[in-house]
Amino acid sequence: MQARKTIFVVEDDPLVSMVVTDTLEDAGYAVQIASNGRDAIRHLQGCVCSYDALLSDIRLGDGPDGWEVARTARALRPDLPIIYMTGDSGSMAGSQAVPSAVVLQKPHFLRELLTALELFFLDRTLLGKGDRGVIEEERFAGQGALWGWAYVSTSVLPAERTEEELEAIMRVSKRNNAAADVSGALMMARRTFAQTIEGPQKGVDAIRRCILADRRHKDIITIHHGAIARRQFESWSLAYAGPSSYLEQVLHDALSASSVDHSMAAILQVMDRLAHYPAHH
Repeated sequence: MQARKTIFVVEDDPLVSMVVTDTLEDAGYAVQIASNGRDAIRHLQGCVCSYDALLSDIRLGDGPDGWEVARTARALRPDLPIIYMTGDSGSMAGSQAVPSAVVLQKPHFLRELLTALELFFLDRTLLGKGDRGVIEEERFAGQGALWGWAYVSTSVLPAERTEEELEAIMRVSKRNNAAADVSGALMMARRTFAQTIEGPQKGVDAIRRCILADRRHKDIITIHHGAIARRQFESWSLAYAGPSSYLEQVLHDALSASSVDHSMAAILQVMDRLAHYPAHH
């Protein structure tokens, strides 16, 4: 059995520390905790190789802050994944954060935290491969074969009407998709949409034509269109909608990657996590 990955959590607020610990342990991670910067640095200097990722608040009271804790960790172990969590220091990330780190905003960050960890630990050699062997076997399996389409686009909705329009999109989507036996998920991070639909090819392509003609978004970029081995979303879901600099960055980074397979796998991984992790977290 594969050993559980261990997350080193640095947080001075006992309540936040407890909630984060419970969330991580429920997700299958082991957790080591430090309640201030001095203890965190001492732990890192003694056993940084024992940890698979560092999760640190930025404001840690007297002594070293989260920026300094992370810099110490990276000096000791340059490849250590690092996630910052903050209520008000995110604007300083450009000048203070270590390279390739993630900055998550409190208080509604737990779904994004699990998503970030999963992407850190995702086997990059497998990105985009998925069920390709099975797909090749099933590609000509007949009418029972599944089809999928995934894309990203830019919203042109007025900010004051975005919430209302999203509710309308979901209401119509659930009705139309059920009739076509199509499932999927929609995510919106600030002004960027990401959506995946899956089902019989005829149904997927009919809904795809409607989406391409929808004037509520522009700059539609297809990241996957073709056979799939199985449904990833059994029912229609609004995976996420709201302000999230992290999720917006995930979409930007995926689309900037040289591999379309990489983009598809990363975005679907994010949507799957957000769609299946309880919203109240």
